[in-house]
Amino acid sequence: MSNKGYLTRDWFSNFVFTLGDFQPDSGQIHLPCSLDKKAVFMEMASDLGENNHLEKSSFYTIWQTEFSNVVIPPQQRLTKCSICKEISEQLNVERDTKLRLEIQQRRKEHIDEVRASRAAYYKWRKLAREFPDKYLSLIIDGMDQNKTNIPNFGAQEGNTDMTVRIIGVLCHGATNEAHACLITHYTKETNTNLEALRRVLSSRPVLPPTIILQMDNTSQENKNSRMLSFGASLVEEIKEIKELIMNFLPIGHTHEDIDQFFSRISVELKRSSARTIPELTASIERSYIGARVQLLTQVVDYWAFISSRCIKYKVRDTFSFNITRNAADRAVMRTKDTMHGTVWYPVGDLSNAPLLLSEKTEEWRTNAEKGLIP
Repeated sequence: MSNKGYLTRDWFSNFVFTLGDFQPDSGQIHLPCSLDKKAVFMEMASDLGENNHLEKSSFYTIWQTEFSNVVIPPQQRLTKCSICKEISEQLNVERDTKLRLEIQQRRKEHIDEVRASRAAYYKWRKLAREFPDKYLSLIIDGMDQNKTNIPNFGAQEGNTDMTVRIIGVLCHGATNEAHACLITHYTKETNTNLEALRRVLSSRPVLPPTIILQMDNTSQENKNSRMLSFGASLVEEIKEIKELIMNFLPIGHTHEDIDQFFSRISVELKRSSARTIPELTASIERSYIGARVQLLTQVVDYWAFISSRCIKYKVRDTFSFNITRNAADRAVMRTKDTMHGTVWYPVGDLSNAPLLLSEKTEEWRTNAEKGLIP
């Protein structure tokens, strides 16, 4: 293969890796619905420069033969990105050349933003693997409940009598671990995720000073005041932890390596039946080397403990939170607009919570935009 061919293949492989959403049930990788093949080719041409890539037809051939599982769906299947949906709809109806170019530029900026955010997660994951005494990277998410109800009869049809939800946690650090917490009678909300997180952290003999927590961008379970309040309490009470970073990918672009864990579970459940909790546990352990499974029969009501110190913060447009301790051993929070941003906006001391923290942050944000803060 020519040098252009290698460059083209490597670029597309990296593009899919940093932008594609892995589908646990089908093995496909979905690119954003706002794209089309021509747009991907033009993105490659822009990145690689003239004469450093294959022609369009050859690029399409490589896509079809070597990346056949990479598709652009007409619309996103699960959580949808409102920006991608809007751009796709606009391009379908707009015929004015100038306006189409403006929409395409907006699409490029959005795609670049998503890729940069994912690269930030991969950076933290890599640091945790290389320097496990300093960093621990965690990613937590829930599996599609329809595939884990029991009794499960493999490929055969059957009635399911018990609802079982799986919360998965992947740990990247001194040891790379996959945890599956089974829940049968608790609702889908923040407390169950906090319980899974607590159990995973408690299972580790030593915690490094910096923990990075990657979560799904949903306010019901993760991106809310309760999660932030728990994070502040964690930093204040566990002296090993000097810094906690909570990161969130843009809505509709949150599929990550944990979905491959769920995919293996799904494949195993199609091969073998799981009629009881012990059989389901055994199936999960067979599906993924080193998987650790536990049943959550009790969940602590964390809200009862931290409600008096609830951090009231407008989290919608913030994608990264950093919590540390000050000289008085009280939690202090900073925020970033994006996971990959370079400017942290100080929020302040959380010791007097409940606080409405957004006003102070807006002051720092304004000063930073004016160049008054380095």
